[in-house]
Amino acid sequence: MSILALDIGFNCTGYVFITPYSDGSVEFEDVGWIAYKKPSKKRDIRKSNVLVDQAQFVYREMLEQALKSEGMIIEAPHGGAQSGNAMRAMGMVLAIAASVAEQTKRPTEWMVPDDCKISVCGRRDVSKGQIQNKLQQLYPGIVPWVPVKRDGSVNAGKWEHVADALAAYHCAHNGTLVRLLTKEKESSTVSLF
Repeated sequence: MSILALDIGFNCTGYVFITPYSDGSVEFEDVGWIAYKKPSKKRDIRKSNVLVDQAQFVYREMLEQALKSEGMIIEAPHGGAQSGNAMRAMGMVLAIAASVAEQTKRPTEWMVPDDCKISVCGRRDVSKGQIQNKLQQLYPGIVPWVPVKRDGSVNAGKWEHVADALAAYHCAHNGTLVRLLTKEKESSTVSLF
């Protein structure tokens, strides 16, 4: 079991399972995203039914991931959305994440997006691409997990959420939760005596 880092979003939540070791190294166990596929537009589906279905889906998927972890680090949305629908979605996913943390009783640290940017790049006025490039330098083990298109370019849509989850971990990597869950590396040598 390891630490689950999350970049929570109602439409897409990125996650990274990461095990920190006492020598400063990390191991990535799983990387992915939770994305709800909305039903095709039909007249007999009410918008409120879709919202409830989406909330239940996000809750079930987030709970399933949380139960595999020993602790969680969550980048919480900051509330800078431009529309009422976006604000509603942020409030819903924040409540879902808080409910999952409470139900699983996993120790949880909450990160703010600006703090994550500063911890990765040293300032808050950086682009998503700059953060993603810096994370690949800091954590070369993440590179095999980066989704790429057929032409070799990065699939930015999904990777953005995974990168933000990793940035949340990086922001918290010197904190209490990570220190608490840091593991000793097992020796690769075998004693014959």
